[in-house]
Amino acid sequence: MKLILLIIIFSSSVFAGPSRTSCAFYQELESEFPCGRNGYVRKFGKPLCEKYLKAEPYQTEGLAHWFQEVRFCLQDELDKNLHESVSCHEIRNLALSSHVGCYQATGFCELSVKEKLTVVRLTSGKIFTREALGLALKLPGICP
Repeated sequence: MKLILLIIIFSSSVFAGPSRTSCAFYQELESEFPCGRNGYVRKFGKPLCEKYLKAEPYQTEGLAHWFQEVRFCLQDELDKNLHESVSCHEIRNLALSSHVGCYQATGFCELSVKEKLTVVRLTSGKIFTREALGLALKLPGICP
């Protein structure tokens, strides 16, 4: 009985980590480091991830693939920089500082003009935050 209890406790605290196909990372992050409704996860990270995830099946093959790659990159960059005593402010800064780099590294610049406009529209859409607007405004200028 004690062994089963230990297995349940251990397995429930395992962080699944970054994913190309899911936004569960953000829910796990919020559970581990709760920052509330105005924190990065609930206000920006998870909503943007879910917007991309929902839009993915209706996009070109190239854009759908890009959504998967950027999803993983954003989650992975944040995951690599988390530490036991990370603050909500640090989570926000770590996450936001990785967006432009992940967009470039995953091939945003190779997308067609129409695909790029779709990304800008989704990024600035219904997530009315300063961060979303800032990212959307940076996107057209990140490509040489």
